[in-house]
Amino acid sequence: MKEKIIAYFRKNKFGFIFIGIVFLLVLPIYINAKFKFSEIEKDGKIGIAKFVEYKRYPKTRDYYFEYYNKNKKIKDLIVNAPDGFSKKVGSFYEIKYLDKFDDIIVNFDKEIKDTTLILKAGFSIEDIEN
Repeated sequence: MKEKIIAYFRKNKFGFIFIGIVFLLVLPIYINAKFKFSEIEKDGKIGIAKFVEYKRYPKTRDYYFEYYNKNKKIKDLIVNAPDGFSKKVGSFYEIKYLDKFDDIIVNFDKEIKDTTLILKAGFSIEDIEN
């Protein structure tokens, strides 16, 4: 049995090397994203973002949100929205963000409809009407 396993590894060593390299390249990106989002969750500021665009692909869906950070409009991509959310283009939601990252965490349960809060977040009347 031990000889069969060793022979299998010798026969397929380039495949294992390729899988190992891919794993070592993807793992740091995944860990960085986990740390970034845990920091946003822990220390993030509360803000408001507008759901502006929805794109559907064969195996995924992209949801685009715009928000203001220090008078600069930032557009961010979210991929994990609840079912049926694509019908709510143009609505505003509470978010958490940090100044050093462009990523946000959207609270899909808190839709913002108060126009004074939306205007204070940096949006204009045209943004509210569209």
